[in-house]
Amino acid sequence: MNEEIYKQEIEDWNKNTAFYENENLMPYQEKIYRKQIYEFYDIKKEERVLDVGGGTTNVSENTIIVDFSPKMIEACKETNGAGKCILASAHNLPFKNQEFDVIIANGLFHHLKVQGIFEESVKEFYRVLKPNGRICIFDRADNLFPRILFILRKPFKILLKPKSTCSTRNESKFLEEDIERIKRGGFEMVRKKYVINVFFQTITIFANVLQYIFGYKAAYCWQKLTWPIAFLLEKMFSFKIFCAEQLIVMEKR
Repeated sequence: MNEEIYKQEIEDWNKNTAFYENENLMPYQEKIYRKQIYEFYDIKKEERVLDVGGGTTNVSENTIIVDFSPKMIEACKETNGAGKCILASAHNLPFKNQEFDVIIANGLFHHLKVQGIFEESVKEFYRVLKPNGRICIFDRADNLFPRILFILRKPFKILLKPKSTCSTRNESKFLEEDIERIKRGGFEMVRKKYVINVFFQTITIFANVLQYIFGYKAAYCWQKLTWPIAFLLEKMFSFKIFCAEQLIVMEKR
């Protein structure tokens, strides 16, 4: 573990809590992100689910959230009730062996990587999952056009960093070699899909900038007006080369 970065990440996610409370209510989140993600995961109602790093997410009855940010867990309890939200880190889960059917890891693995707890967390996921249990992953895709967009937005990120409340000061890519690291931890690939193309991602970033400058209502109005266009863009440019994120389901061997 890189203890300095680990502590910085907790501080940053504490700071990010209000942003993600708002983000959960946004039209893009409801009509595009969640729809694509959870349809692909195909989680059954009878399955017991652990959402690691779930933060402020509003989850179903069969799901428990763990997060290492105290403020995220406070917000989680307001949304989901105290019994469904637990303060814990991915590399030290307070659960018995083989307790869950599914682990959700949305935007998680690149943070585990930068914190230096990647392998330890994979071992914990393996331990708490039942035989043939699944990890459902939403994380970055290292494709050409998203890399170009990332370079182009760097000056804006530097400018807005003092106000930024949706990212952390220590960022990392999620690469094919990281998927191989999960496989070496006892998992195999079941299916994979590329999502969130750079055109949709660009207007999402613009909505975030609106929220930084003008507040939640301005960003909400922008998304409410533009979500049909955003949805169409996401459907039209679903080719791997354009996609900034990927969905992966991996099964415990």
